[in-house]
Amino acid sequence: MALQFDPDVSMVNKWIHTRSPMLEQSLEKYIPDSRIGTADFQEDTVYIIDRTERPVQPDTHDQKTFYSGKKKTHTLKNIRIVSTVGFISWLGKTHPGKVHDKVMVDRLTVQTSFTMLADLGFQGWKPKKITLVLPRKKPGNTKKQKKGLTMAQKDFNTNLARKRVGIENGLAHVNVLRIVKAKNRNYRFGFRENLMKTACGLYNFRKSNADVVQKQEIMC
Repeated sequence: MALQFDPDVSMVNKWIHTRSPMLEQSLEKYIPDSRIGTADFQEDTVYIIDRTERPVQPDTHDQKTFYSGKKKTHTLKNIRIVSTVGFISWLGKTHPGKVHDKVMVDRLTVQTSFTMLADLGFQGWKPKKITLVLPRKKPGNTKKQKKGLTMAQKDFNTNLARKRVGIENGLAHVNVLRIVKAKNRNYRFGFRENLMKTACGLYNFRKSNADVVQKQEIMC
């Protein structure tokens, strides 16, 4: 729009806020559930839990809350639960960057039993009805002994990483919506929190259509 019509910044900002609700409404079918109790999880199925962070303009009056020690910048973060075929089944509410991954999921309760592949950011989390699979953590060295993982533990970590990496690489396409990749400087109440819902809805929409096209090509 900027290239074709050369609008000023205020007009672009107005367009974003008037078109975003329309886009979200059109993607309603594909936006992942935000209520863990009603999310469509399948019994005895494998899912992957993943955290996503996006940079935001720091709040002048509250910089510590949004500062992420891992990303070394101010962020907002969400937890996503993804199926092994790549669809985002559940999207957690938006938290400031300071909040730890485990704290974001501590109170989650599900009605369906399934297996969840996670990283060490969720160590210590003990969800009911969920079999949590974590990579083996390297033990700490002592003054007298240098410790490490056994070959069996290393193989386990490698296989777990292989299962997760394909899905996580696919989830990078959520950032096709540039506004969740670049630093967001918009302070309008609720706007930044809803952006990830729209981005995940677009991702699920593209994923769904791509699978349909692939099936049609196979049939032909």
